[in-house]
Amino acid sequence: MSDAMSPESRIAERWQSIEGRICDACAAVGRDPEGVGLVAVSKGRSAPEIAAAARAGLQRFGESRPQEFREKFALLEDLELGIEWHFVGRLQPNKVRLVVGACTMIHSVDDADLAETIDDRSRSLDIVTPVLVQVNLSGESTKGGVDSGEAGELLATMRTMAGIRPVGLMTMAPDVDDAEEVRPLFRGLAELAEQLRRELDLELPHLSMGMTGDFEVAVQEGATLVRIGRALFE
Repeated sequence: MSDAMSPESRIAERWQSIEGRICDACAAVGRDPEGVGLVAVSKGRSAPEIAAAARAGLQRFGESRPQEFREKFALLEDLELGIEWHFVGRLQPNKVRLVVGACTMIHSVDDADLAETIDDRSRSLDIVTPVLVQVNLSGESTKGGVDSGEAGELLATMRTMAGIRPVGLMTMAPDVDDAEEVRPLFRGLAELAEQLRRELDLELPHLSMGMTGDFEVAVQEGATLVRIGRALFE
């Protein structure tokens, strides 16, 4: 890419490349690429960078630090960029007020106390917040998420709350050199979602899984939302 390219053009070119790879991954397994949404992970990116990406055509942006997110939200909310904010990182109950009402979806709900706080805040704003249950399938202590055996109980608890709507599952894979190593993990999340749909009679349409190093494998295993940062911004 030429150094003379505008920020919008650079990001648009990277986005086009990623979308092409998503289409190829879908074609390999007979999926419609329209069923895969890209969430541009903008943690650590400046408001002007996000604005450039939005002007290039990106719509969904994923943040994971509540205070940083609110600062950028305040700078960008009046620019009419059509941004759909997703919260994709660990969220503490005392930070929920910074996220609920500003984010379209929260990907990282992993305990009942957090769900209850999101519910309370949502009802106080007279809204319903779509949320994903984060499941820790890798067993890594550094990653959030409930064990797979606890996901059903958390979903059952959340479905009784008027201010939140569970719409799927999320997971984070370990960093590996070969994305094929984490294929079983993504397949496991898809199978868990199908099991929970049957057991709980919930739709759970979304699977948030796959990042820059492994999103093609995640797409082949059923991801509906992939979270891409480095490949777009670096």
